[in-house]
Amino acid sequence: MEPSVGLAFASTKTNPKDFDVHLTNICPSRREWLPQLIEELLPWMVQAVEEVATQYDPVSLARSRPGLIPEGLKREQVDASNGWYRWAATKFIINYRDESIDDWPSCGNENPPQSFKALTRVATGRDGTDSTIDDISTGPVQLIKICSTTPRVLLELDEDKWRRTRRSQREAGLETIAILSKGIDMEVLVSPPLKKFLLEKHHDWCEEHLTEDYKTYSCEYSPVDSTQHPLDPEDVLAKLGELASSKGRLQLLAAIPGEPGEFRELRDLKADPALNIQPGTIDRYYRELEQRYGFVKVVESRYNSISLTSSGRYAQSLVTEDYRVRHPHQASVSPHTTNLPQSETRLVCRSDSPQPNFEGHPFEEALEANAQILMGRKVRKLSLPDSWLNDGELVERLRAGRHAEGVTLIDDRVSKFEDGRVAYLGHSENEVHVVTQWGGPVPTLVRLAATLFSDHAFDSILTSSRLSPILTDDTTFDLVRLGRQLGWYSEGERDYDQFRAKYSSVCTDLLGQLSSRSESPQAWSRVCKQAHGLLASATTLYDILGFDVTIHIRIPDTKQLTRDDSRYQKFIGFLQNTVPKSATYKGNSAPRMLLETDGDKLSYRLPVDIDIQDRHAELTANWVIVGPSVTNFQADIVEVLEAIPVREQIAAGTESGIVIPVEVARANTYTGIRETVETVLGRFDRTLADPLSYSTVTNMFLHVFGNGSKRSLTCSPFDVAEALIATNRLAPPGEPLSLPLLLRGLGAVSPKKVYPWLPPTARKLMRALFAAGRPIGRSEIIEKANISESSYDRHRRELERAGLLWVASTYRYEAVVPGCDLTSDISGRLAASDNNGSQYVLHQCILSAQIKSQFVASVLTPSRSVETVQIG
Repeated sequence: MEPSVGLAFASTKTNPKDFDVHLTNICPSRREWLPQLIEELLPWMVQAVEEVATQYDPVSLARSRPGLIPEGLKREQVDASNGWYRWAATKFIINYRDESIDDWPSCGNENPPQSFKALTRVATGRDGTDSTIDDISTGPVQLIKICSTTPRVLLELDEDKWRRTRRSQREAGLETIAILSKGIDMEVLVSPPLKKFLLEKHHDWCEEHLTEDYKTYSCEYSPVDSTQHPLDPEDVLAKLGELASSKGRLQLLAAIPGEPGEFRELRDLKADPALNIQPGTIDRYYRELEQRYGFVKVVESRYNSISLTSSGRYAQSLVTEDYRVRHPHQASVSPHTTNLPQSETRLVCRSDSPQPNFEGHPFEEALEANAQILMGRKVRKLSLPDSWLNDGELVERLRAGRHAEGVTLIDDRVSKFEDGRVAYLGHSENEVHVVTQWGGPVPTLVRLAATLFSDHAFDSILTSSRLSPILTDDTTFDLVRLGRQLGWYSEGERDYDQFRAKYSSVCTDLLGQLSSRSESPQAWSRVCKQAHGLLASATTLYDILGFDVTIHIRIPDTKQLTRDDSRYQKFIGFLQNTVPKSATYKGNSAPRMLLETDGDKLSYRLPVDIDIQDRHAELTANWVIVGPSVTNFQADIVEVLEAIPVREQIAAGTESGIVIPVEVARANTYTGIRETVETVLGRFDRTLADPLSYSTVTNMFLHVFGNGSKRSLTCSPFDVAEALIATNRLAPPGEPLSLPLLLRGLGAVSPKKVYPWLPPTARKLMRALFAAGRPIGRSEIIEKANISESSYDRHRRELERAGLLWVASTYRYEAVVPGCDLTSDISGRLAASDNNGSQYVLHQCILSAQIKSQFVASVLTPSRSVETVQIG
């Protein structure tokens, strides 16, 4: 194969032995690998100089003199380092052209000659000149372009280093690779997850520089029958790229015997403690692996047994022991294992690990920015390019807000969408989250239903592979239509495309009726009934498919909502009329069984045997209400839910009824924050390093995110989750989380949330110290916090006197989180502080007292923050 200049992702057909140069562990920082690469390319660069010398001054080369060689190189546009690069190339060839390549200088030499350093260290800041990234193009790349032969280079990217690096550094690394590819036949070898990451996060770069048709990479596949198709390594690799974020599916794939003819019974898989996957989830996973990916097949001669197809065996060979996906030409995928020092005595932010990829905004800031763009798209994927959180982490953050099977109330300051009609839809392997802003009862109701049946929902969640088995199976069809009471679902919509078109049409019609809903009470009632039915149908359908639906209603201005009692009562009434309508009892519609009074609708349902010992229904959607002081709504919500009337026959006792339990929880309590800590750490399979405990970590978050000026704790579980997600990135896989790591994680959260009682500039300063993870000085603090010198001088001294800063060394500072016992040195601190510093100390004391009282309350009455309403 003749080399051709360009850049492409390495395919499964790539053979590393076919390349002239193969470098591994490539990270975004070119200082780490560019000198080694240029050293490997020196033979082509020397050949280029020889060819120029032959053309312009062959005599000088034969006499080992520079002669006109530098001038010839100048005419060939070798201009790097203000012309010094061509002189370095000339001197190097004069000194070493007659020696064996094995005797040439190397990057490993203690003191290589200056000409070698000038050639190989260009654009690294260590070549003795002021060379920049542009000098790569006019230096080594230009020399290689001159050469009559083109080298082939394979760069193997280190997945962890690329994921844990700031976006700006990744962009610089990709720019370096792109410049090199202008004179080299280059391929980059990446794991499927890293390939997907680069395509998503750096799409413009991929589109501009990759010469392969990378756009064929897709996360959506049609159902396949693996027995009808030969093994396609590229197809398998692409599918594994989608599965890379689903550890459960990869665990199941790895648990099936890999030898041809071997199989495993499903009941054995469901009972396997090593898998730790729910039986129902295993059923769904194996069907997906069979129907969607073609990795698994049912063994016809064995009852409930499955085995791997040839594609499945190939896919299994690319799954590592820790359930990560590698490229077939990668020997392994090695996680970053830098050990981090731990402090045993002080809550001081110190760590020597590399900075992880926190380039980008925290969630709230990124969401606010995203809501101001793409104005034409009302339903958007929960993917925020401006955020440091990836799509999976965004879902994890939202999941942390759900603290009840019903309604969770979270006091939190949330940004206002410029376009209030926008809704975000995100999902994981078994969860769906909808995020929207409160816009009145009917518009909000219609918007939620339309989001769950949007094109994005059908493209990514309600796919043909998931819905077709339900639509085509007669028994399931009747249970869904008559038992679950799925609306607008008839015999005529059993084809997937027809089903999708039907619900898309209903959503479009309902959205069109919004403008006329106020024309008459009848119009308003009609829109409400249809919207309630459509939302209930949506949550029912997602529940059938195995997804837990959580709906997040954001209220940026609760004062405006509560100022008018009529407006507030409409909001409370919305929850009363909407929350119980998404519930199921043993495969049947719970609201139809308990609340429905329409005789026609009651006759259009399956008979149900009610178990007197188990009359409790289950909700198919949970609600999270977020905004300032929304926990004050708890008593009113409980009151209206308790006032919901059941059908007359059930109330009179002439007909047996079920119960729809609805929990209403406040998540900002001590118990709620501790629950968040335990849940998030559990989902990441993380433990705490000694001597930390859940109480210690909970207290830390309450001190940093709490506000002593409020009557109750205001620490948000969302901020706690965001900090823990950042900490999880920092920590080596499987290692306990240490205190220094937890403190560094605080630096990834919005500065508005860090010590919210401090002035804004002081908050930025503290956040910069947390993020640094090491002692830093004045200039670096000013740069990282993006504050003025005068602001720094004004706040630094008082923060230090208030005990929030610690002087690690001369003029270098670290962040400190106060412990629970602040009163021991209060008099000393107050004496050392002026008015502002004294206020800081008092704020900490008040906050500490609140935390202590909440802790005592959580021990005495642990369930006080949750009220359960039994409807029925």
